[in-house]
Amino acid sequence: MSHTTEVVVTSDASGQLWSGCIWDPHTGNALMTYKSGGVAAPHCLSLLGSDYLLTADTTKPLLRVWALNSHEPVQQGIRLVVPGRVSALATSPDGLYLVAAVDCKLYIWQINSGDLLSVAARHFLRITVIKFTDDGCLFASAGEDSMVMVWSLQSLISQHDANMSLQQEPLYSYSDHALAVHDIYIGPGGMRSRMYTVSADRTCKVYDLSSGTLLLSMAFDSRLSSVAVDPTETEVFVGTIQGDIYQFTLRQPPRDIENFMLETSPAKSFVGHKKTVACLSVSQDGLILLSGSEDGIVMLWHIPSRQSTKTLVHKGPVTNAFFHLAPKHIFTNELKPKIFLHSLKRSIEDNSESFFEVLTTTKHLLSDDDSENDNDNDEGWKISNKESITDPEIELKKEIAHLKYVNEQLYKYAAAKILQPFADINIQDNLQTGVLPTVANIPTAPSKKKKQDRNKGKKIKKTKKV
Repeated sequence: MSHTTEVVVTSDASGQLWSGCIWDPHTGNALMTYKSGGVAAPHCLSLLGSDYLLTADTTKPLLRVWALNSHEPVQQGIRLVVPGRVSALATSPDGLYLVAAVDCKLYIWQINSGDLLSVAARHFLRITVIKFTDDGCLFASAGEDSMVMVWSLQSLISQHDANMSLQQEPLYSYSDHALAVHDIYIGPGGMRSRMYTVSADRTCKVYDLSSGTLLLSMAFDSRLSSVAVDPTETEVFVGTIQGDIYQFTLRQPPRDIENFMLETSPAKSFVGHKKTVACLSVSQDGLILLSGSEDGIVMLWHIPSRQSTKTLVHKGPVTNAFFHLAPKHIFTNELKPKIFLHSLKRSIEDNSESFFEVLTTTKHLLSDDDSENDNDNDEGWKISNKESITDPEIELKKEIAHLKYVNEQLYKYAAAKILQPFADINIQDNLQTGVLPTVANIPTAPSKKKKQDRNKGKKIKKTKKV
């Protein structure tokens, strides 16, 4: 594992051995397996930051999550229940947001609080795939209605009303495909990246996200099921339902937008699968192509020679397979996550109660030593430690008492600094009455000249009396 910079993450439709598995692409050995989570649906497996593995069950309206160093799913007070069976999901690159498709609707949750931030309904048939840009600002969704939509995450989560969220319009909406869209790939570059889509209408289309224009449309003689692009975005790989993988280059793009690619020669195709190629992915060095098929095999190909180098056998049809940078938490004994999990809210209206639950979650994440130190140092903490910290109301009372204490100390400090020039005045009496001294009311000490004039006047008066 020390020499491995990338790993392969896979899942299959059998669920007999695992729900998800992480492999070493150099040796073909399984590094970690994740069990007791059912079967992960296609396009429903994602890494949540560098801490967790997230999947959606094919039979239940439920999401499963594992710590990367644990074989069993996380179950301590976490319920990731969704409105229905998820057909596609994706997480933002920073691991803060989750986008899940239930039938033809998009649901967006905040991971740390579990708040349902938005619900978007612009597709009219089942959504099949969701993909984020590398900066997390945009994500694309596509489905059986042949529509491809690009959404602004900021615009969606800024809508606090459920009805307004449903009426939210996408940034771009494409209807260039004639049949269901099966896969999407978004290259690097954030909002200036290019998007690649493949459909059952046998076409692969390339879009520019900065302008929203269609750059290229390549037609094949087979229905397409998956797409991947190398890191330099010069070579495009598309998988078909017959099991073949085609490759075409963008180094010499054609002059016309629409082009037809005839039957490719063996030198330009990868032949080895017997059924639909469901997943494609390219390594960071651009030398290895990963393909997962419904024949239950994941194959690793050497791109320059187009020869198979490794074969990862599964018990059922492969539903998810992709390259990912090797997480450092796979073999750690104690995981210290940067992402805090929380149960998902069922509606946007439930977000008003999230403050109570966030306090409880944050308190559980503190160590025992930190909790004791906080209680010893805060003089304004009025609640006894004997009370259970799992009750949200008690946690709220503790937080309010602590905030009152902090505000009182800040007020005393500010008052002392502001009233420091008036230290000779009895400030305490004024503070009790609520009246602060003003500059006009403050008596000033007499100057030396005035004192001398007064003394001279007194001497003159005495001489006159004599």
